[in-house]
Amino acid sequence: MAASLLPLLLLCLPLHAHADKHEHTYQDKEEEMDDMDRDLGDEYGSEVADMIELANRAAQRETQKEGAAFVAAALKEAVSPFLKRQ
Repeated sequence: MAASLLPLLLLCLPLHAHADKHEHTYQDKEEEMDDMDRDLGDEYGSEVADMIELANRAAQRETQKEGAAFVAAALKEAVSPFLKRQ
């Protein structure tokens, strides 16, 4: 049983690396949006800052959905050969 799980574990390693890369990109985008929020908030007032904050939250949710969909598809592909054997 443990021997059959080893290939699955090895398949998950690249997924973990890709998830780390995705998280780093997400953090960079979040920092950029925070910088814009501060700059425009100072320049144009709180109304614009509120609109930017709403857009930032929407972008974060979309990025998280894309990442989750990628991981789910990759795991499904990795596990499918094991499910077919049963």
